[in-house]
Amino acid sequence: MKQEQSLLRLGADSLKKAALNEEAKNFILNNEVLFKVLKKAADRYIGGETIKETLFGSEME
Repeated sequence: MKQEQSLLRLGADSLKKAALNEEAKNFILNNEVLFKVLKKAADRYIGGETIKETLFGSEME
């Protein structure tokens, strides 16, 4: 569990950097494993991409 928290924190920090860097964004979008980790980190902070995910996110997993 602690390792997952560390990965999520690292992912969140990476998302902040990638948001400002087009080359980094393209790399992330083309790396399936990295994309999944960063997506999980993003979902943790925003609650999902849709209203349904936001409202029922924990039930959908």
